[in-house]
Formats: sequence, structure tokens, C-alpha cells
Amino acid sequence: MANILLVEDDSSISNAYARALAHTGHHVILASRGSQALVVIEHQTFDALLLDLMMPEMNGLDFLERSNFRKRFPETRIIILTNSDNDKQKDRAIALGADDYLIKVEYTPYGLAQSLGQILQLSRNSSSN
Repeated sequence: MANILLVEDDSSISNAYARALAHTGHHVILASRGSQALVVIEHQTFDALLLDLMMPEMNGLDFLERSNFRKRFPETRIIILTNSDNDKQKDRAIALGADDYLIKVEYTPYGLAQSLGQILQLSRNSSSN
């Protein structure tokens, strides 16, 4: 079971993802805004961060930059969730420490849960070697 922070401003999407992730055995904390996620990470650590790019007030890339997330949490897998297939955004996300950049419309909630499981398993395997 992984501890996951899901930062997504669309409640229908976050609820669907949270249900699928919980069904596959993960514990999910939801944040609807980057500013809310900044508060959450002061009190908990996570195995994975699922981060929407397009949010009001602070987008996902700004959140990664402001929080200095990768340096503070080097073991946490960062997965960007977006419908923007933009190479500049993808390059910036990777530069800020994102491990993957997934296009939402290409994944059902359960498909996302399976992909996350694979990413976490690969991470565990590489850290045990």
C-alpha cells in the first residue's frame, strides 16, 4: 500500500481517481489546490504525488518549484496528470523532478492506478538493488 497525495482541482476527476486508487489498496489524500497541497506536505510524506498541471491560483509546475518538492522528497514519485500534450511543459516538469507525464484522457482511473503501481514497483526494485 502506498501513501498518495492527489492534487486535482476537478472534484469528479479526483474522486474517480481516489476511488480507483483506494480500491487497489492505496491510501489517498486529496488536495484541490496547490496552496492546499503546500500545507499537506508540511505534515506528511508520500510515496507518490499525482499532480494536475492546470489549476487555478497555482499550477502544478509552480507547485513543484515553490515547494522545492524533488529536493525535499527525493524518494517520492512525481506523476504529472494533464490533458496538455505540450513538450515545453513536459520538459519543465521533468526538469523539476517529475518521473512521468501522463495524459488524462489516455487513462481510465483504474488504468492510472495500474500505471502508478508499476511505477512504484519499479522504484522499489531499483532502490533495493
